[in-house]
Amino acid sequence: MKVYHYLIASIGFIANGNLKIRGKIFQRLFGCWGGAIILADISLESRHSPNGKWMDRSTLAVFLIGVSFCFVSAVLRDRLNRLPFAEEAIVAGHLIHGDGFLSPYDASPGAPPSCYCAPIYPLIIAGAFRILETSHAIVGLLIVNAISFGVIVSGVFSLARFYVSLLAGWIAVALLLVHPVLIYFITDWWDTYVALAIFVGLLVAAALPFGRRWRWGCVVMGTAMGLLSLTNASYALAYPLIVLIALRQLDWRRRVLGIGICCISFAIVLSPWAVRNLVAFDRFIPVRGGTAYYLWLGNQPDAFGWLDADAVRAGPAFDHRERAMILMMGEPAYFDLCGFRLKEVYSSDPEEFWARSARRLLFVFMSDPTRSYLPFPLLSDRKIQEIYIDRALLHGAVMLLGLAGMWTAWRLKLRCGWIFAAGILAEVPFIFSFGSDRYNLPMRVILLFFAAILIACVIQRVRCGSWTTRREENF
Repeated sequence: MKVYHYLIASIGFIANGNLKIRGKIFQRLFGCWGGAIILADISLESRHSPNGKWMDRSTLAVFLIGVSFCFVSAVLRDRLNRLPFAEEAIVAGHLIHGDGFLSPYDASPGAPPSCYCAPIYPLIIAGAFRILETSHAIVGLLIVNAISFGVIVSGVFSLARFYVSLLAGWIAVALLLVHPVLIYFITDWWDTYVALAIFVGLLVAAALPFGRRWRWGCVVMGTAMGLLSLTNASYALAYPLIVLIALRQLDWRRRVLGIGICCISFAIVLSPWAVRNLVAFDRFIPVRGGTAYYLWLGNQPDAFGWLDADAVRAGPAFDHRERAMILMMGEPAYFDLCGFRLKEVYSSDPEEFWARSARRLLFVFMSDPTRSYLPFPLLSDRKIQEIYIDRALLHGAVMLLGLAGMWTAWRLKLRCGWIFAAGILAEVPFIFSFGSDRYNLPMRVILLFFAAILIACVIQRVRCGSWTTRREENF
């Protein structure tokens, strides 16, 4: 591991002249590996990339590190033989055969039309299999995930550098690269990393004021939000905050105009899919229609609030009667039925509904330490009574460090608290439906971002005797 950390420091040294490696600094800072970690002695006052640009050599180096890490991880974990599965993969199978967006609960060409999945990732799966054929399709999907992960890591690096220092950026990179949950989802053939990459890109775009070309910036932001919605619509509640932050330096007239440009661009991107749904189902469905289904499924009388195989047994994926109903009724009518069922569940026991929601709110930060549904790398899953100790320690440490970092940023007036708020808004749909490690990834990344801020600020306090201060030019 010592060689690995020297390599990271060396890449940073080559990438940016602001890095000054002076030797072994803060050895055993991350002593969980039992080895010494060598951190670069980075100029704590340097917050901007050279020439005021986001994409400089340091950011490019971080992006390449993230991409390379994905390929190394996939090979070492022997995950290149893992095929896509579940709903998005079945919809992609229909697309591969030229049948269109048909039901994920019937693999035959005669399946009814579907609005169950957002369209972009099934198209990515289908494109990988059509272009690269079955033998190389997984490599194509890994390339997509690797690029997405590179964007996530370099985006968080840029945010930490912008609001605090280069040191905070490199610490954030290290935390992201060693987190078992993030490592696992590198080879998860779902919309997870594509959507998260767009979301992180939007956060970066919002942090940097648009300047003179703010109109084009609004067009790009609205377009990106449309593409994110067509990949994973659960981020939608964070869009208004992101737009307002991006336009914060404009006067109110240009701000209103900018909001209008974002909305128009967003609507243009969504309109083809919305028109398709209107033609197919005779009702307005901008992205997907399964909200009531997930709310009902996540609030079954025996549900605890966490998504695993047991939690979805009442739905069409496992229950043959429910599958027959959704295929016979069609998805919109079935989702309406789920809405009526949800009202009945809530009316019968509203206190339990809110108790589940409170647990799911905790899961956003902590995950469920009593579940080990996904086999995360680097964890032994040692269980004492009902608690998986390593998962509890991992998620608890990230939550405490992240929340402490958030508090530190607030006390130091770094003005990056809006990033935490955007993460909360992106998680709201899952507070009332299901908690899961995949759904909680936006907040997991944001907690690691604030953990890096905390560690960097403490290091500066120890070294310089003063805390990091806000720079007005960042705002």
